[in-house]
Amino acid sequence: MTRMMLSIKPRGIRNAFQVVRAANGLTLMGRLRLIALILVSIKLAIFAQTRGWKHIHVHSCADSANLAMFMHILFGINYSLTLHNPIGVYGGNQRAKFKHASFAIFITEAIRQEAREILTDSFPERSAIAPMGVELDQFKRSTPYQAYNGSGELRLFCCARLNPVKGLNLLIEAVSIAREKGSSVTLEIAGEDDAGGVGYRVELEQLILSHNADSFIKLVGAVPEEAVRASLDRCHLFALPSLNEPLGVAAMEAMAMELPVIATRAGGIPTLIDDGVSGILVEPGSPSALAEAIIQLENNPALAMKVSANARNKIENQFSSDVSAKVIAEYVAKQSGRATATHTGG
Repeated sequence: MTRMMLSIKPRGIRNAFQVVRAANGLTLMGRLRLIALILVSIKLAIFAQTRGWKHIHVHSCADSANLAMFMHILFGINYSLTLHNPIGVYGGNQRAKFKHASFAIFITEAIRQEAREILTDSFPERSAIAPMGVELDQFKRSTPYQAYNGSGELRLFCCARLNPVKGLNLLIEAVSIAREKGSSVTLEIAGEDDAGGVGYRVELEQLILSHNADSFIKLVGAVPEEAVRASLDRCHLFALPSLNEPLGVAAMEAMAMELPVIATRAGGIPTLIDDGVSGILVEPGSPSALAEAIIQLENNPALAMKVSANARNKIENQFSSDVSAKVIAEYVAKQSGRATATHTGG
């Protein structure tokens, strides 16, 4: 520990506290939190140096990015960032986080342009576009996909954070509409709200009861990745009804599992899904459009099978995790000549 403290860069502590003073968008409590993160970053730097890490890539621009920034300021450990959502999602101090980063990856061009406008002269000199892709060896079917054949229930699955922006209330409305029109669709929603189940989830539960839909719509809460894959494996369709969605990792995973995806033309989703080819797109905010798409795939197994095959191909060709990993590796190699890198998020 003593040796580590002696390795702090000259003026490192002063520079770290200058960042705290200048941090934009933070309250007094937020600045005190930053000071606490300086101490945590010292412990993380010890961990990194004992393992020979020369570069850290961070998949979150919240506190994980603050920690990496302080490790760089204090000890010279380089870092880079991937921005997965509009920059405002991740709180304050964004200019400092990006100013000290060696480079930044953005999952879409729209997100990069928004960040450039907000960060101005703190925008990194080097940046690239690379989606957070899917690990194809993890998300693959155990049995071949079979479209709904008219027997039993049409199983629809959704995995999303329980938040109004995800449009889950619209999906519940859509399933109720489809059932009224004779559909056999059932819906399972995996995910939890930010309050641990006592926030927006309560509103969704009340909506389900108001439609007398509790026999065919289930909120299953937060589930592990293995359970998500199992649901994707046994369902006929996947839905992502978001009002705004940077790209949609959940939809990527469903597509990798060869499920036909019904999603909205929101945010970066049209980059991921070609309407009628690798998925079905509808206008955001329309339960009736969602219901029509459900019924369309229910009654057209040939279309479902075509979309299923094209979905996996789209992910393999453009949204594999290998794509973003390759971009990060190339940028790190250019910077430091085969530096050892690690990834983090949170």
